[in-house]
Amino acid sequence: MEDNKLFFVGLKAFIAKDGKLLILREFASEKYPSGKKWEIPGGRITESEERTPLIDVLLREVREECGSIEIIVGEVFHVFRRQFPNGEWVFLAGFDCSYISGEVTLSHEHTEYAWIIEADMEHYDFVNGYEEAIRAYFRKKSFL
Repeated sequence: MEDNKLFFVGLKAFIAKDGKLLILREFASEKYPSGKKWEIPGGRITESEERTPLIDVLLREVREECGSIEIIVGEVFHVFRRQFPNGEWVFLAGFDCSYISGEVTLSHEHTEYAWIIEADMEHYDFVNGYEEAIRAYFRKKSFL
């Protein structure tokens, strides 16, 4: 039998509003001791969602983390992976999304949010793997 590495699978919403990207600041906890870094809304596919359409999973995660904002989910534009402090790996698919309406209301998982442009990135400390993904997002947008 092959010794395959198990990856969790997650979906991330790169949400644009007026040329800016929504980022969230993690809450530090026992599970995430490196908290207080910045990331993109979204999360893992749960065991009960194996057959759930990916867009529905992503919208659930956005509602959980950002409240009742409305977005349009576009295509996957970037895939990446990250490792958690506990050694677990997650494979992430980043979706190009557009903000429609609503006010961001954070869950207990995050302490604040910001809308940024690429030049703002130097002022934020991102969770491992996210800086490259966010730069890929801004590169894609610069060609449109």
